[in-house]
Amino acid sequence: MDVKGKIETKIYCSSCKQNTNHGYVEKHKINSSQFPEYDFGFSDEYYITQCLGCDSIGFFREYQDEDMFDRFGEPYSEQSVYPEQPQSSILETYVYKYDIKKFNNVPDIIQELYGQVVSCFELEHYLLAAVGLRMMIEGFCNDRAINEGYVLDEQGDKRLNKKGGEMRSTSLEGRINGMEEHRLITPVSAKILHQIRDLGNATAHELKVPKRNTIKQGLSIIEDLIRTVYEYQNIKI
Repeated sequence: MDVKGKIETKIYCSSCKQNTNHGYVEKHKINSSQFPEYDFGFSDEYYITQCLGCDSIGFFREYQDEDMFDRFGEPYSEQSVYPEQPQSSILETYVYKYDIKKFNNVPDIIQELYGQVVSCFELEHYLLAAVGLRMMIEGFCNDRAINEGYVLDEQGDKRLNKKGGEMRSTSLEGRINGMEEHRLITPVSAKILHQIRDLGNATAHELKVPKRNTIKQGLSIIEDLIRTVYEYQNIKI
């Protein structure tokens, strides 16, 4: 068959088992300009396609209307092909891939938590990812046997008991400060971990879904903590 034009986007080829460049041998288009009685803008295009790699013949449809916008406010179209792309292949195509880091000296439980948080992030399950980040902080404290630490008041000063002594707490807030007391982390790192702790609390108790960039920054901070606590301490000079 003679190819009359090229499909602008790569589409799935059942013979090549992947998205490839396609041309079309026949095209039929319907749009709102053909129906002046409709007060609604749309475009519906049908193609008999030919893979430009293996020459397999297939079918492609692309539909778009004036109400189709993604969560970022960008217009999008619905696309379908025949033969259809397997669901497992579709998932692999559209799941965002995070640049997961490889660590050599991390306890198994922390490595497992890290992998699960990354998986949640890739699948855009940001609420679960935030809770997972908080669990990772608890994992650090458990691994280093940090069970308590000082707590701060609203002014940022160490909270004192009735006798004027320093108050200690077994809460995650206290345990993070305990890591700083044991010089496992810096005061700056402790402050950042408290922000992640607050994020996890808000997510778990108030069901607030955090933003994508917030989780990404949290992952970066946790990765830095892993390097500081586990990786760098095992470097032999």
